[in-house]
Amino acid sequence: MKFVLRVLLLLIIGSVAIGYYTENFTDTNGKLYIGIGVSLFAFVLMPLFVYHRYNNRIGEFIDRRMEKEEEE
Repeated sequence: MKFVLRVLLLLIIGSVAIGYYTENFTDTNGKLYIGIGVSLFAFVLMPLFVYHRYNNRIGEFIDRRMEKEEEE
């Protein structure tokens, strides 16, 4: 999973960098590359990252919350 996240991050950074380069130095549509990079970051990379980081902790959180409800 770490490998996938790192590759996606590099692809997204590359897409945004190519977009800025093409927008400033050529006449092509660099905004398209920037938009694709930002969209991939928001809708693909961030959910995968959150899932990767908190995969095992969600069960612990639910267990603690259930214990608190039983005590009340």
